[in-house]
Amino acid sequence: MSIGCGLCILLLVFRLLNTPETKPQSTTSKDLFQKPNVKKPNIILVTVECLRSDHVSSYGYDRNTTPNTDQFFKNGVRFDQAIASSSWTLPSIVSLFTSLYPQQHGAITGFFSETDQTVSQQKLSPELVFVTDVLSQNGYYTYGLSTNPHLTSLWGFESHFDRLDDYNLFGDAASVVERILSKRKHLEENQPFFLWIHFFDPHWPYYPKLPWIKNYNHTKPKIPSDLYQNFFKDQIAKYHLTPPHPLFEYLLDCYDSEIAFWDYWMQKIYDAFDKTDTVFIVAGDHGEGFYEHGEVDHGYSLNSELLRVPLFIKFPGKIFENQTVSDPVSLMDLAPTILHVARIEQKPSFCGSNLVDALQEPSKNTNRYALAHLNNFNINQISIENTQWKLIGDIYKNRYYLYDKTFDASETMDYYQVNTETAEIMIRAYYEIVKEADKYRAQP
Repeated sequence: MSIGCGLCILLLVFRLLNTPETKPQSTTSKDLFQKPNVKKPNIILVTVECLRSDHVSSYGYDRNTTPNTDQFFKNGVRFDQAIASSSWTLPSIVSLFTSLYPQQHGAITGFFSETDQTVSQQKLSPELVFVTDVLSQNGYYTYGLSTNPHLTSLWGFESHFDRLDDYNLFGDAASVVERILSKRKHLEENQPFFLWIHFFDPHWPYYPKLPWIKNYNHTKPKIPSDLYQNFFKDQIAKYHLTPPHPLFEYLLDCYDSEIAFWDYWMQKIYDAFDKTDTVFIVAGDHGEGFYEHGEVDHGYSLNSELLRVPLFIKFPGKIFENQTVSDPVSLMDLAPTILHVARIEQKPSFCGSNLVDALQEPSKNTNRYALAHLNNFNINQISIENTQWKLIGDIYKNRYYLYDKTFDASETMDYYQVNTETAEIMIRAYYEIVKEADKYRAQP
């Protein structure tokens, strides 16, 4: 062998030994969702009544209320500031499905009577386009199960699903999950499918769920025989229950036990439908108040205990696994996100943002605004918030409140009088955003 050939061989060996290892590229959302030959994913959306984020373990709660959900979404994304569009079910859920603000979709009033009937509620406008309508037009089979009387065929929800199952109103998580599992074969025969499950737990009445209540409460107080026979607010007033009254604390323990009960049964849904081609979304529809601002229940204001909800998304292909988004997002963002993962063109009327874009380029989500609206009988409030600031406007009282979320997440210190410049910026932003969305306002 010549000296020249020997040097060439040595140079080749040197290069091979010192060439960095080329690792396979991780799957990106663009790779997965935009390839035309990739099978469209099944999509499962779970919404949970009255589930505030600070009672979910992975959001920092000191009780282990949601071990199954937390474990399942370790391979997914947790949104730490997910904001509902209103503080009660009807406007929040309709905003989620239409990606419209409550003012635009018009489903804003209604309440339960003492006989558990929904009254003073308007039927959905026939002009509304749900994300499920778009999915159906593009080959998806859409199945919904609702346990809340506000979300039923009576009010027009059935027209937005291939099948709406609303037979089990007020049903608990055990009965809901058993019903869904009985439909599993039917769903698998109609792929790709979109499945929506709306759980009533942990809505009032908060029942003590075993075995969890034993872990949360060790001194069971005397329970009035009629405790669960009226609305939460009425019973609180009747028995003068304010913190730290033992019975009030017991009801909080029961609320947590209801969450743990829901989480236990959700594990069966995770096990049954956890496939590589399935998108899982879990969200609270709104929160619940426990005297943080002098009230209990929900639907009375737009404070954080009523708007901040848990939101988890698990995408196929292990993309975006174990990620956390700290900037505010809206539940209105779910409809555009669902269309993106289904590889369907976005609807111009959808006012939310595609969360996949925010995950790919986090800078796009920095200081975005999340809006909410409450207009039910004698209450008319608006709110707008970004990463640092939140403004609440009480329209009837002509009063505004400004909170610095960085230092005051509980919204107890009003900065409106000392930071009018920020308040004015946010007020203008709110009305500009709503005005732009008004071109999509649905007629009754």
